[in-house]
Amino acid sequence: MRSQHYQKLMAQVRATRIQTALKQIYTLRPICGRDYDYRLTIGNTEYFYLHGGVAFSRLLVES
Repeated sequence: MRSQHYQKLMAQVRATRIQTALKQIYTLRPICGRDYDYRLTIGNTEYFYLHGGVAFSRLLVES
């Protein structure tokens, strides 16, 4: 069983990774002509951005 301190630390790490990824997306210009402007994979989740916000996400599964 993981300690609560470890779980909080890992949540902070994930939040920092997401913030860093969002900063990258904000600085990059959109790729036009799709249902989304930009796609980013963090861990096993793929995020699709449209007009600066998350349009939808999906969980990636191994086949």
